[in-house]
Amino acid sequence: MSELCTPQRQQRDLTFVEQLPVKPLYERYESFPAVETV
Repeated sequence: MSELCTPQRQQRDLTFVEQLPVKPLYERYESFPAVETV
């Protein structure tokens, strides 16, 4: 059951992040070369 819960939780996290206004922030971070190092 743990295996089934793991993928479901990951998918839920992705949807949560996509729904949040963090998507544009992530895109902006991608432009930052310092973030890539981190």
